[in-house]
Amino acid sequence: MLGPLSCGATLVMARKFSASRFFDDLRRHAVTVAAGNPTVINMLLNTGAPLGPHDLPALRFMTSSSAPLVPEEWRRFEERFGIPVAQSYGSSETAWIAVNPGRERRFGSVGRPLAYHRLAVVDSAGRSLPAGGVGEIEIGGWDDNAYRYLGEDGVVRVASRGRMRTGDLGYLDADGFLYLTGREKDLIIRGGVNIAPVEVDGVLMQCAGIAEAATVGVPDAVWGEEVMSYVVLRPGTKFEPEEILKFCAAHLPAFKAPKRIVLREELPKSERGKLDRKALVAEWHRQARTNG
Repeated sequence: MLGPLSCGATLVMARKFSASRFFDDLRRHAVTVAAGNPTVINMLLNTGAPLGPHDLPALRFMTSSSAPLVPEEWRRFEERFGIPVAQSYGSSETAWIAVNPGRERRFGSVGRPLAYHRLAVVDSAGRSLPAGGVGEIEIGGWDDNAYRYLGEDGVVRVASRGRMRTGDLGYLDADGFLYLTGREKDLIIRGGVNIAPVEVDGVLMQCAGIAEAATVGVPDAVWGEEVMSYVVLRPGTKFEPEEILKFCAAHLPAFKAPKRIVLREELPKSERGKLDRKALVAEWHRQARTNG
């Protein structure tokens, strides 16, 4: 679909994403900025398209949002295609973009928060954390603003007023750059210790031959929850789960390393292309009931 924008530019939108046609579409329409997310970037990395900066002379950069982009994937994408990735962060409840990298980029970071959002990283009591402290991201640019969300029943409800906790976890470094570590609801609590699945995913993605990874917490009689990872291998790659477990054990503390690896053809995604960890946990429960 093509449509004129008020700034005189043109918006190019396909009916649905196609990895095989993506770069051809960018070239044909002389696209200057391409929008994506971690799933799109992963799919493009697993295509056989040979490409360099000279193949897309109009393209300035590609965005990535909706979920944390694993630094390893970020680096691989830029090294392979020569296309800069600008990762950003925000939500519809909080007026969309709250953080973007601008001209300064740091691998793994979504950039510096926009001042008017008054973003803070807070602990469970709502106290702002110092640089490096991991907590929940809170936004509040307007003192009496009502932050609304659309419920599954189609009814708009007010989530909070003044400030809103997003449910996302992260930390600010000493220079004010924000790093995302995952969603609070996805945290694995093993023996009372919080483990961020995104961190484990990032280590798995450093293992040559792994195309995608998703780590979840599953019930455990001793630890409360145990770490388990689902993995998709790149085409033509052969790996045994035991080999991947050894790799993780060499690169992660013992309590964070997955205790089981499940190989899959693909990982479940939401309608927006986000990794659906909840579906993997539900699958584990179904299999546990079946196996008695």
